[in-house]
Amino acid sequence: MMRRVPLGTFPFTQAARILLPAVTILLALGVALSGSSLPALIGLGLLAMGIAAVVLLRWPGLGPVLLIPVSFFVPLSIATGSHSEINAPMLVLAGLSVLWLLNLAGDPQRRPLRLARAQVSLLFLGAVFVLALVAGQGSWMPLAGRAPLTAQVGGVGLVFFSIAAFFVAAEQLRDLRWLKAVVAAFLVLGSIFAVGVYFRPLQPLMLKLYQPGSTSSQFWTWLVALAFGQAAFNRSMHPLMRLSLAGAALAAIYSVYVNVPGWQSGWMPAAVALAIIASLRSIWALLVAAGGLAVLGPRLVSQVAAAEDYSATTRLLAWQIVTRIISTNPILGLGPANYYWYTPLFSIAGYYGLQFNSHNQYIDLVAQAGLLGLFAFLWFVAEMGWLGWTFRKQASDGFALGYVNAVLGGLGASLFAGMLGDWVLPFVYNVGFVGFRSSMFGWLFMGGLLALSRMASRES
Repeated sequence: MMRRVPLGTFPFTQAARILLPAVTILLALGVALSGSSLPALIGLGLLAMGIAAVVLLRWPGLGPVLLIPVSFFVPLSIATGSHSEINAPMLVLAGLSVLWLLNLAGDPQRRPLRLARAQVSLLFLGAVFVLALVAGQGSWMPLAGRAPLTAQVGGVGLVFFSIAAFFVAAEQLRDLRWLKAVVAAFLVLGSIFAVGVYFRPLQPLMLKLYQPGSTSSQFWTWLVALAFGQAAFNRSMHPLMRLSLAGAALAAIYSVYVNVPGWQSGWMPAAVALAIIASLRSIWALLVAAGGLAVLGPRLVSQVAAAEDYSATTRLLAWQIVTRIISTNPILGLGPANYYWYTPLFSIAGYYGLQFNSHNQYIDLVAQAGLLGLFAFLWFVAEMGWLGWTFRKQASDGFALGYVNAVLGGLGASLFAGMLGDWVLPFVYNVGFVGFRSSMFGWLFMGGLLALSRMASRES
């Protein structure tokens, strides 16, 4: 009589270390001997994937570390038959997610999986977007078009890739050394770009090395947040290093302000992150920030408004129109990417037939996934804010304390950036897939906060 072996007892990790290299080597040899260069390249790729899988099964914390240079430097992409391409960090995230799930299924010590409330909220967000995709197949307005199915699926994919970045960091960073390595990789590579792009002779080299999309608004926000968080709170760090990180944060804000004039989504969220972290560090810093805002705020607002007068006017008109579109199905929205095809039915600034997006993360969420989608996102934000606020009282003085305050600053700044039209969850008809190279950083570091809190719980 055949005996059934429970899945949880199958030694997947050990078997994978033997089978994956063997299978990939055989495949590589087979296609290489066929005499065609393309199969040979495919075979080498499979071989590299097999070796990488074995290494990542042995050191799972290496995966999130690799995502940093991959997002910055690797130009690899796969065409989807539309204007968007699946880029390198997406491919790596997909592989890391599959390896984690397979290892989870085969390792009895990792079962049952215990999800934090923040993870549950993200799964709910993903489920809402799937339901919105189904609802979006209907026609909510006469004469309105509908986004191609590839664009709709791409919109859902951007949400799930963001969720995957959070889960990979939260589940695979099980040792503080790996989290420190992720932060170090980001700060070093990010600072090189922030400083290098300031000097005009180095700008062509920087823009050639760093992939388009990897240095968008979220990059500057989290570079400033992580650098200044360690500078302000990590007392175990050498004073000179803390001073250098504080200087790097200020230099980053100055660099993006000077090099991209008028890009409010570049420097303003980064400045908000710095202000939040400084306020968390000292009540006096909070009072100084409040006083400075009271004195300089009106003048700054007037300058920004004058520079962005046309943009602000058109955005307000866009918000009004998208709000009217949302009213046709406010619970689940019009489906991923669909509202972009409804906008030509309305007049904006006297023009008909124009396609435009909301340039607002929150209106965009309601338009695509309804009030349920916005609720799920805000639920996640509330869970992360509460986790950070409670954990900062428990975190030991040092890297952990600097990290948790950096994430709180980055989270608050990202929420502010969403009002300016920067995409925490990229919109497929705006920054698209290429914008994920930068938006991924926030999800990765927020997942790192959950991983850090679990490390502290295990130690205690």
